[in-house]
Amino acid sequence: MNHEGGYMVEVTGLTPKATEKDVHDFFAFSGSIQHVEIVRSGDYACTAYVTFKDAYAQETAVLLSVRRYNPVLFRYFPGMVA
Repeated sequence: MNHEGGYMVEVTGLTPKATEKDVHDFFAFSGSIQHVEIVRSGDYACTAYVTFKDAYAQETAVLLSVRRYNPVLFRYFPGMVA
């Protein structure tokens, strides 16, 4: 799940129908995205990991998205992902 050289956001509580394209399109407004990965656990649990090119894009994604979508949980990892 770690993508070298980027800034990652973990998004939990996604609908199982979410696709990588859905997640990418949703976060595209925040800045340059390096990688999107969705991890599914059964029919209900769905977590996405979005890696941004820079810290500003990561911060923007978290700040703007939390205000728009309360039920979805966001966690970000400060600093570059090794």
